[in-house]
Amino acid sequence: SSDLVLAACVLCLQAIDPSDSAHKIPGRLKLNVTMGDVFVLNWTWVPPESLANDRDCNLTYLTFIDDNEEKNKDIKPFRTIVPRDLNRNICLTVEPQCANKNDALIEGKLCQSFAKGDPETSVVDFSCRGYIDEQMECTWRPGTQTPPATNYSLIYRCSDQNHPCKEYIMTGGLVNGCRFLDVASFKNKVIHFRVSDVSMSLRPFYTALEPLFVLQPRPPVITNLSKPSANAIEVEWNDTKWDFKEYRVEYIHSKKQNWAVNTVLGRLRHTIHGVDSDARYTVRVSSMFNRYHGGEIWSDWSENQTIGEDPDESQDGGNTLIIILFITIPIIVGTATVLLLVYLKRLKFIIFPPIPDPGKLFRSMFPEQSDGLEPWIRHDSDTYFIKPQKEETCSVVLVELVPSPEAQRY
Repeated sequence: SSDLVLAACVLCLQAIDPSDSAHKIPGRLKLNVTMGDVFVLNWTWVPPESLANDRDCNLTYLTFIDDNEEKNKDIKPFRTIVPRDLNRNICLTVEPQCANKNDALIEGKLCQSFAKGDPETSVVDFSCRGYIDEQMECTWRPGTQTPPATNYSLIYRCSDQNHPCKEYIMTGGLVNGCRFLDVASFKNKVIHFRVSDVSMSLRPFYTALEPLFVLQPRPPVITNLSKPSANAIEVEWNDTKWDFKEYRVEYIHSKKQNWAVNTVLGRLRHTIHGVDSDARYTVRVSSMFNRYHGGEIWSDWSENQTIGEDPDESQDGGNTLIIILFITIPIIVGTATVLLLVYLKRLKFIIFPPIPDPGKLFRSMFPEQSDGLEPWIRHDSDTYFIKPQKEETCSVVLVELVPSPEAQRY
């Protein structure tokens, strides 16, 4: 009989267990959910009638999404949320409480999916990249069961307002991404995205991100690299919004293969100590928004800058120059000799031009009498008459006689 009494007590305890009662008495706490817009969920619930009419119970509610969210205290029977991921089932759990009592009350839980359609038609490989405070590009690929020539549209939520994509990225005449040029307005905010086909016949894709977690800062620019002492190197660089960043300064010895790294917080200058005075070093810098501000992605490295000289390499360079000169000088001299021999006749003509024959020049001036000059040259002491080759007779038209002085006397 004692065993029967003990068993009956155990059954009574199980009957009043709050966690088990939620399943045994469904409908005591009625939950409902509706979509306020593209991203917002409005949860409402109706408390049990016994609690609603209990004047001694100052009723409040503890609510949480899924099991990993911290509990949120609500006074009124509703809650508005903007989930990060609407691609899966969203579960809201409500625990009613009497603030002035310690009674364990029955909780309610509701799970629902909001992305309707075949998951194979939803876009895949959604990713965003770009530079902080400059621009961001988000791209995706069609799902495996997406019909060909599907056109997509993107809507994003920022500062509690929804916006359509203003500049789409096209590939082959189809939309496969969106370009954002106002990334500065995304600072310290969570941006929600929905990608769907224009006709809304396929399953939409939802996601959310913070730009600081996916965008890169621009790489710093090294402005000065100097050696304040024999065993130290000082590096200075320029950067934007440097007071919220941390930096990596890497340097490497000319004869080593591994980079050494120093971390710098909130400064644009760093001194590297303990370097070899007789060595050449290569230095570079990268930046990231510090982890206290949510930074996770490092920028690209700045351009490499070098300082110092390696004595061994300088000596090797001098020997190499001597060897090159010993090889090139004979080649140059030999080539010049061959060219001189080949073009000697032309070179002689240029240096010693021929003197013109004056006889040829004189004969060219008197071509018709050139034959008559030879007798004059050979018989210069005799009288020599040359008969004209052609005689011309001119008729007298008018002859005027002038009287002499003697005739004028008479």
